[in-house]
Order: sequence, then C-alpha cells, then structure tokens
Amino acid sequence: MTTALASAGVVALAGTAFASDQLDLSVGPYNLQLPTVLNGVSSARAVQIRLYHDQTDKVSAATVTVNATGLARIAQVEWPAGCTHVGSTGTCKNLRVSPINAISDTLNIPLKALPQAKSGAQGSVSITAAVPGLGTQTQVVPVAVQTGTDLVVTAGPAQLHNVKVGSAIVTPISWTNTGDVTAPRTRLTFQVLPGLTYKQRLKGCAYTPDNSQAACTFNTPLKPGQTFRFPVALNVTKLAWSTGLIAEVTPLAAGNSVAPVDINQQDEQAETDVFAVNTAHFSAVGDTFRAAAGQSVPVTVGMRSYGPAEIIDRSGGEAVGNISVEFPKYTTVTKIPPGCFAVPASAAYAAHYNCTIWSVVAPGAQFRYTFSIRVDKALIDAQGKVWLSNELSDITGKPVSYPWDPSSAGHTAPLVLNP
Repeated sequence: MTTALASAGVVALAGTAFASDQLDLSVGPYNLQLPTVLNGVSSARAVQIRLYHDQTDKVSAATVTVNATGLARIAQVEWPAGCTHVGSTGTCKNLRVSPINAISDTLNIPLKALPQAKSGAQGSVSITAAVPGLGTQTQVVPVAVQTGTDLVVTAGPAQLHNVKVGSAIVTPISWTNTGDVTAPRTRLTFQVLPGLTYKQRLKGCAYTPDNSQAACTFNTPLKPGQTFRFPVALNVTKLAWSTGLIAEVTPLAAGNSVAPVDINQQDEQAETDVFAVNTAHFSAVGDTFRAAAGQSVPVTVGMRSYGPAEIIDRSGGEAVGNISVEFPKYTTVTKIPPGCFAVPASAAYAAHYNCTIWSVVAPGAQFRYTFSIRVDKALIDAQGKVWLSNELSDITGKPVSYPWDPSSAGHTAPLVLNP
C-alpha cells in the first residue's frame, strides 16, 4: 500500500533520466510454493514481476528474460501472451518501467507443478530485466512443490477511481482453496484505512473498538477447488483520498485438530485501492524570534494540514513529504531536533535542514520541530525560510507539488530574526 528517499542528483535535460536513476526489479513471492497435482489438476502460481526506476522521467521500455531451466522435472511455465519462448527460456518485451513512487504494472509468469513432482521437490527460476540506459537486474526465485491448503484471496475490483465523498461502495471478497488439503474452517479479517467505514456491522464478526478491523469465522469446510464469496459494503467519508480495504484469510482447525498449513501465505491477502475525489491543503509554519549577538534561542518550524482528506503514505509507511528550513546567515544551529538532518546549504544562508513528516497526516495535524540557534553577530531583520518539499523537489530544485493539494499558497513561510 507505497519511501521517503533522501536522494541527491543532478537535473538532466527534459525527456532524459536523472544521473542517479537506476532500474529496480521487484520479484515475488520469494520461495514460491506450488501445490502438488491433485486428481490430474495442477493449480498455477505466478511469479510477479514489477519494474521501477528511481526518478520520474519517462524511460525506455524493458525486456524481461525468464530462465526456467532450474525447474526441470518440477514445474512448467504457462507463458503469458506477449512473451515468446524457446524451450524453458522466455522473453517478454516492451514492458513499462514505472517511477518508484507510482503504481506499477505487473507481469505474471504462472507456474504449475508437473505430475511427477513430489512434495518437497525444489528448483528455481531466474528473472533478468534490461532497460537501455539503466542496465540490468537479475533475481532468482526459489520454487518448491508442497502439499497443503492454499487459500488465494481476491478483493475486487482491485482499484476504484474518482469515487465521490459520501458515496457507498461494495467490495466483493472471495477466497479459493487452490491447494490439495481441505481447510476445516476459515477466518476472514478485513481492515479499512481512514476514509472508509463499514456500512453495517455484520453478525458473527468481531470488530475492534475503532471499527477499523473485523474478523469473521466461517465454519464450513473449504475443499480443494472450492470458493467462498463475501461482499463488504463501505461508506466513503470526507477523510478519503487514497485509501482502501485490506482482506486476509487464514485456515483454522476444527475441534482439537491442528490447523492445516497454508503453503503460500503471500496470497492470503488482497486489497482494493480506493481513490476519492478530494483534497488536502498543507502549509509551512515559520517563526519570528529575537536574540542579541551571542545569545541562543529556540526556533520552531513545521507544517500543518487543513484537510479535509487524511493523507496516508501507502508505499510502506514512509513520510508523505519533508519540511526544508534555511537559517539566516551569521547564525549557528546548536541543537537539531529528532527527525531532522543537515543538507548542503546555499551561499545565501547559514544552514539547511530537512525534517521528515510522518506517514499519516490527518486534517488539523501539526508537525513541529524546535531547533536551538545561536546568533553570532548583531542582526536586524535577518531572513530565513521554511518550505514544504519532497524527494522530487529536492532533486530538481523546483517548488513542491502534491497531487492532493490544489493550491501552493502557504507552501513557503518566513523565518525572521529581529524583525
């Protein structure tokens, strides 16, 4: 569900990648488990390939080579459309490479266990991606054949765009046992992110005190090949911007028996991403302070959100932006608050610092950072500044642009000594 990367680079000409750009190959799940063939039926599991690069300029398309010779006598590849292959080696061309902070396309390479493969058989598949100007990356995915339950969850549609605040949506959740062992019981856990609420509380489900998470137990056995379906009705609130529903299913034991092993826990979870038509306005917070030569004083800077949406970093829990601050010349920072770090200063200022904003910014939230500043000479109306930034603006030097904020008013605030 998305990293606040501290990057340094040089600005390239329009249409070319930044000098610090590089290819990032994401392949999963690691240690892929394939169910054994049951009654002549072999269920597919996909190696999922995503391609990123570290900057935002458009780059050339990628070519992915899949070498499955390490799966001999264990599994076969179900080659997707658009990929050609000779024997156990395939080539997939013209694949889009996404900026690191964007949602990427996924290339799925399905694998199926061979009838002669016994539980415990092991092999591997090698994935190599190549992009002109960005080089190549290779990853090797271990593959094994196992017996057990394998619950595969889907929540659909995967993405909902242009959803209106105040509307209601229904997300159907389904889970299928694609393994070769029956799950005696199953538990469905689903969680809503800020901006979504449950339209109604469902009988037989336990809810957390804040109603963000529910757990429902199904006592009907789920046999290999069977599917259960469960619709979840949600309200879209004024907090919604980029939000979603996360669903997870686990097998449970019956009575005093031991719960069966799910051989692929990576596919026990699915998510519906909801993108609402909404905004949030961020503003920098500066300070005015007085001090004589040789005196040290606290200086507090920060940012605040005026909402109405709650902004969540969904790439993994990193920040949604930074505060940048430059202090007047002839001052010295004697204490740096937690969450802030020094970066190279410009000639016009004594010091430059970045402070990281949290991964969740609710409407009305304020983030404050207090520095200790020593004034080194008598100054009147000495000027510094505080401004909102992010990875891209740090690299390009251009003003920050947030997709949720329709106005840049207040993105910069003054920092004034002895006005």
